[in-house]
Amino acid sequence: MISTTLLFATLLLPQGPGPSVELFRGRRLEAPAGRELGYWNYQDATLEPSLPTRNFGGAVELLGGEGRTILIRFADLAAWLGKDSEVVSAKLVLTLADGGKADLISAARVLVPWGEGPLNTIRALTNSVRPVAPTWSATWQHRRAGSSPIAWQQAGAGGIQDSTPIPDVRAQTEGDLVTLSGLGPVVQQWRDRPYENFGVALRFAANVSFVSGKAPNAARLRPRLLVETKAAPPRKGADLAVESIRREPLTGVKPGQEVSYIATVRNLGNAPSEGIKAVWTTRERTGVPFEASKSLAPGEATEIPLKKRAEFDPQDPRTSPLALKVLAEDADPSNNSLSITEGGRFVWLDAPDASGLQAAQAVAAYVNDAIFPQSRFSFALEGVLQRVQIAGAGPKAPEGVATFRLAEGPVGILGALGLKYGFGGEVVSGGANPPKVPAALFGGFRNGEGDTRFEGSIPGLLTLNYEPYVNPLLTGLPIEPTGLLSGTDVASLNQDLEGKEEPGEGLLNVPNTTILKALSLTGEPLKNAELSFFQMADRKIDVSQPTFTVVTGSGGTAILPNRDLPANPAPLRSGKAPKPNPFGLIALDGSNGTFLVRAQVNGAVEWGSLSIWQLVDAYHRGSQAAAIFEMRFNVPTAPLDTETNLARGRIVTDSENRLPASAAALVDEDLATTFSLGAASGNWIEVDLGRDRPVGEVRLLLEGSEAPAKFDIVGYATGQTAGQMNAWVQEIDSGWTIRYRAGQEAGAVSLAYRGIASRMRYIRILNVSGGPLKIRELRVTPAKSG
Repeated sequence: MISTTLLFATLLLPQGPGPSVELFRGRRLEAPAGRELGYWNYQDATLEPSLPTRNFGGAVELLGGEGRTILIRFADLAAWLGKDSEVVSAKLVLTLADGGKADLISAARVLVPWGEGPLNTIRALTNSVRPVAPTWSATWQHRRAGSSPIAWQQAGAGGIQDSTPIPDVRAQTEGDLVTLSGLGPVVQQWRDRPYENFGVALRFAANVSFVSGKAPNAARLRPRLLVETKAAPPRKGADLAVESIRREPLTGVKPGQEVSYIATVRNLGNAPSEGIKAVWTTRERTGVPFEASKSLAPGEATEIPLKKRAEFDPQDPRTSPLALKVLAEDADPSNNSLSITEGGRFVWLDAPDASGLQAAQAVAAYVNDAIFPQSRFSFALEGVLQRVQIAGAGPKAPEGVATFRLAEGPVGILGALGLKYGFGGEVVSGGANPPKVPAALFGGFRNGEGDTRFEGSIPGLLTLNYEPYVNPLLTGLPIEPTGLLSGTDVASLNQDLEGKEEPGEGLLNVPNTTILKALSLTGEPLKNAELSFFQMADRKIDVSQPTFTVVTGSGGTAILPNRDLPANPAPLRSGKAPKPNPFGLIALDGSNGTFLVRAQVNGAVEWGSLSIWQLVDAYHRGSQAAAIFEMRFNVPTAPLDTETNLARGRIVTDSENRLPASAAALVDEDLATTFSLGAASGNWIEVDLGRDRPVGEVRLLLEGSEAPAKFDIVGYATGQTAGQMNAWVQEIDSGWTIRYRAGQEAGAVSLAYRGIASRMRYIRILNVSGGPLKIRELRVTPAKSG
């Protein structure tokens, strides 16, 4: 997990990673400082004339032809291309989804904002259109749909105020790729003036479909922007920057109330300005102009006021943008405009002076434009509806306004909005080899916990896997993690849009009943398993005495007890009351929100974990009354004869036909000798047990902690072949297993794999993903008969 301190501690104004940049939604490699989470500031949608009031922004394909318009927007370009860069060339690459012909009619620069709209849920996937366009989404008729829609000047973004043709664009098709070249000047303009970047509108003659930016698990097939840049000389002269916009009063404002907005404009350049011309824009409509002849010396600032009645929807702050734009051709036009939302939350930069405001505004913009809208879930199809704005900077914040430090980056801003909980802890008692608390496999950047997968294609009551094991019900489904905000984070922010709750109050939303289903590693129910729960307290877990214990029934299930709460818990700011649940009185900072769970069955002891965020996510996915959680334990399905090693001295063969004498190191019970599995995908090692034996465990003793990310353990009987058998156990993330489930033996990493106890003669280790694997010893333990 990326250190959030490292993430943004060095963030000033972001610099690009190099002269050649490739951008696509979800790209994570080689990101510039401040953008380590990847590239997320992207939108696309199809405008469909045959269904003029419906939004198609959540579709996995973009459709051209039949009069349709395709909208595509790549934003946040200054961070990726570099602040002082000049665009040499730019190309847009689309991937054909249907093999059709892409006959480009026109490419135009969009002149006004529009909304992508929500992702699709499983219901929408079976019913390809939504009956009503969601608020703030784009349709053929409107660039912003909803109760107070904003129409295109001409339907389909076809008016002269909607878009303007881009000269010299050429389309070339090669295989499944369609490349639109000649976009360099447009991309330069977007980089220089991000507030004027609303993307491109594409129209094609024949019916054609392209892979969209929402195509799951296919990042490199999504629309890609390829940009070549070169260094540009530093610009000189005046540089009027809109440094901040604050409101008076800052807090407690209701819709319709008379307020004042005060913008601070500062000259960040090295020469005096020539007066100031600016214009206020309300809800994306040009409004009140401002003009003053006053010249600002370098470093000098002035204030531009606006009095109006506040207009915003408290339940959807996105829909009330307010902006000031300075009309000047100066050294750096990228900072000539600043936009806030009237219904958003103000925070304050804790700093000695205002010198860090420009960097802080860049962080806030990244939160508002990328992190918030792209952290999406079935219960939050457009991510976080909240928006945040920085009112100013200084050592003392106005009363009632939360503060953050620049070095904290987005994490600090999110903390100021109330996300101050975390679930990490350590085991403080447990003998010589205490269990480990695993980090969330698909966790978010804020604290490494929670789940960031968009699970809209999964039925709400279906259990998600939170550890790396094979789940046939989920195989192949589009549940790609983003690494942005977790579902628990998003639900908490959307629940408290007005800031009336105490930080962490969202953790109280848990199901009325919690049911645990204990399974083996390969999915068999563990009946009569004793499950002991050890609860974290102040982020430490003592495993010497369980908080409570349950025993599973014949189907491996057990209902967890709802523990009583204190008679008079401290009142909450919102007036809500906590309810009984397995965690008892939930600490709002998450410090008691994790259980280590010990399973004792078939003579073995193994560990798992359950966190409060899993209950919160299940609640918001629809399991308010009851939620069922699968927990897999690496225990045998029958008692083991641990005194016997069926592989000792047996014949070993491999896919590379190495001499049996060298392969014997695998089964000689000498940890000083090693044998390597071939590093290529498809390589294998196989041990012949001599006859069919009841196998319960295969243990690998590794030299070092490196292994192929994925490998299978295949077992088959006399008269069968490996190709006739399914894998006995599948390892799909060896790094996670080695970190959290491995033991140690005489300096070797010990990995035990336990499938269904079965009779087999041959045990094969098959390299699936590729990668080296040095094995000191392979042991096979039989299951006891009877």
